[in-house]
Amino acid sequence: MALRDDLHSRREQLIAIAARHGATNLRLFGSVLRHEERPDSDVDLLIDMAEDRGFGDYLALVEELEDALSRRVDVVIERSLSPHFRPYIEAEAQPL
Repeated sequence: MALRDDLHSRREQLIAIAARHGATNLRLFGSVLRHEERPDSDVDLLIDMAEDRGFGDYLALVEELEDALSRRVDVVIERSLSPHFRPYIEAEAQPL
């Protein structure tokens, strides 16, 4: 099973993990979305994070997602996107 298909089949689990840490609107971008991933590729996720959540919540979210997926996960908070990368990531990102 392709990694993208595995992510979609585990969508509810990943959304529940995100919700526990104040994250919503999970969107996939990067090599996995484009079906260009390699065995060592990470998963790139763009999220919305509740304003009342801190860095500890972010770190716990990343750790729990990595444990669930058994691979590295890069989580980008939308409001923290660099203006340089924003148009590219937002154009590519698709709901999980």
